[in-house]
Amino acid sequence: MWHEEFIMVNKIIIALCLFFVTQNAFSQGTESTSELYQQCSIIEETAEEYMHATFCLGYLSGFIDSYRLMDAFNKNNNSKSIACLPNKGINIDYLRNLFLYYVNKSPVSLNDTARITLMKILIIAYPCGR
Repeated sequence: MWHEEFIMVNKIIIALCLFFVTQNAFSQGTESTSELYQQCSIIEETAEEYMHATFCLGYLSGFIDSYRLMDAFNKNNNSKSIACLPNKGINIDYLRNLFLYYVNKSPVSLNDTARITLMKILIIAYPCGR
């Protein structure tokens, strides 16, 4: 019994750490889809451009990690997933391309937060029950 409690405490600590890391990313200015789109659209030719592109990929990777953690908590509480990501993982460059494609096809999403836009993309790209 204590082992299960220990695992749950560790999961909560990890969730809190991810939450604070994500909040730190938002406090650095990339909260809107528009701002993330600018970061993700950059082709890395200079050191500064590489830094922006790396931020984009890191943000996307952190979002996926946060979603997987949230999804694991939901499954422990018998809640259904809203997006069913593949067990093998998601290629972050592929997610970046999906993000850019989605925003180009749906420019109204530029007014949304990056989290909302990315969640919509996951729901469309990885529906459950297929």
